[in-house]
Amino acid sequence: MKTPLRSVLAPALALAVSLPTFADTASADSGPYIGAKLGRLDIDIGADVEDPSMKGFILGYNFGSWAVELERNSGDGSITPPFGGSSIDFDIDTTAAYLAYRSAGDAYFKFKAGWLEEEIEVPDEDEDIKESDTGFSAGIGVGFRGEIFRLELEVTRVEEDAILLGVGLMAQF
Repeated sequence: MKTPLRSVLAPALALAVSLPTFADTASADSGPYIGAKLGRLDIDIGADVEDPSMKGFILGYNFGSWAVELERNSGDGSITPPFGGSSIDFDIDTTAAYLAYRSAGDAYFKFKAGWLEEEIEVPDEDEDIKESDTGFSAGIGVGFRGEIFRLELEVTRVEEDAILLGVGLMAQF
């Protein structure tokens, strides 16, 4: 069976014409970015916890819809033991490396997953108590993309009993 030449050439020509536009769209979202993040760490344990307000920064690099992100957040809170007593103050820092995916469009969905380390310090008169833990972390969110800036709202699982609700503002270079 013979295929008419124009039925092969027309799709090939359409593909060839659209490839530069497709490449420009992908490269427009490629490159480094930096951002700031604010949020609240919701800790769900068997005690009265004053959830820490977190602040931090994000460094990343977009490869089209995919990105690699480094994120650092810090905050302080307090905990009151379940049977009363005075509250105990603590500081918490999280450092994470994520692989992130953002869908196309000005309004988009975001998914990220990676490795997180958390450090908790309880200042004491005699000696500071420090604990750290590492593990898997993942988050989902929505974002709004402008020419230079992006605004993202996220929910990130820090650990089994801790969820970070955050808002970030990023600048793309």
